[in-house]
Amino acid sequence: MVLHNFSCFKDEALCGIVLCIISLLHDVKILHKKEQIGKLVFAIQNDQIVLLCIIRGKNKTDVLFPIIQGKNYFCKIGEQTNEPILFNDGVKIKNVHNKLIVNFN
Repeated sequence: MVLHNFSCFKDEALCGIVLCIISLLHDVKILHKKEQIGKLVFAIQNDQIVLLCIIRGKNKTDVLFPIIQGKNYFCKIGEQTNEPILFNDGVKIKNVHNKLIVNFN
């Protein structure tokens, strides 16, 4: 971003870009030899919005790890903890009066 003189964006604007990227990648399937072995999922953890990768291991245990994350300026879900809250259903990002809003289906 600095190379292209985009470093003057405010933190909230940069996190909005990350939020939109996460929403576009939400529910992408991960395949191995045409078999689904995982997917990408929108999650909220503490004050972060996270794109998690969930991979099914050989012993049928799910492994979760973050792909991309940004500070959560956009929504609050009850008591947020270190434990990620996953959203398997649709997630929509709307611009309402120049403010990004996260809608969960």
